[in-house]
Amino acid sequence: SGGQAVPTDIVGTSPLRKGRKFLPLAYAEGIWRSHGFATFGRGSGVVKSHRLWRWSFTATTNHYLIMIGIIDYGAGNIRSVLNALERLNAPCFVSRVPSELDRAAKLIFPGVGEARSAMQSLHDVGLIEYLRQTEKPFLGICLGMQLLFDHSTERSTDCLAVLHGTITRFNDAAVKVPHVGWNAVQLTPGIPLCAGLRPQEYFYFVHSYFAPLSQATVGTCQHGVAFAAVVQSKNFYGVQFHPEKSGSAGQTLLKNFIERC
Repeated sequence: SGGQAVPTDIVGTSPLRKGRKFLPLAYAEGIWRSHGFATFGRGSGVVKSHRLWRWSFTATTNHYLIMIGIIDYGAGNIRSVLNALERLNAPCFVSRVPSELDRAAKLIFPGVGEARSAMQSLHDVGLIEYLRQTEKPFLGICLGMQLLFDHSTERSTDCLAVLHGTITRFNDAAVKVPHVGWNAVQLTPGIPLCAGLRPQEYFYFVHSYFAPLSQATVGTCQHGVAFAAVVQSKNFYGVQFHPEKSGSAGQTLLKNFIERC
């Protein structure tokens, strides 16, 4: 489920990282090409680097490699997310092309910046309807989570409308805006995304706008008001904080998304 089987007879130990099993680099290209997982070259916006070629056997489910597609809309915090996935040995690629993202088993949407510009960028590359209709497990991070909602008051922006609710700005007169730093998140037990985490965990936030509490809320945080820090509806997951900057708790959450969601 969620990947292509890799013949065990070609799994080897990379001389770059002794003692950890990696697909030899020469095999990796042929395997992923033959299974239609990756399109290579700068023109498509796919990141190709020596580091990203170290496909490992450790981020697997039942001996299947899970390929993660990272959505590039021109302003996301992609490098930090790539680094976090590499620490988990999770195969991934970056693209803004729907036909290429189709080859991923799961999608991550890192977001920084403001809502109107982000939605315009998604429109320009033809991703709005694609994201609304995807049935792949999807993780939105920070602005990537906010864009799942109906509307944002940030420049009065209509969003993807996968989740119901309006994104609003914190009250500058009541609290410091933006909300920056570590804060406690109360997590709903039994959520696959949060498996292995304590009922209260600390994560790193950087944001001026917040999502309301709703039926999709599975994690809450306080900054003057209570707001949704983690959401889930069907195959859509979202976190307001930055798991890639949140230490071991953030790494656990990303690992859960790869292996459990």
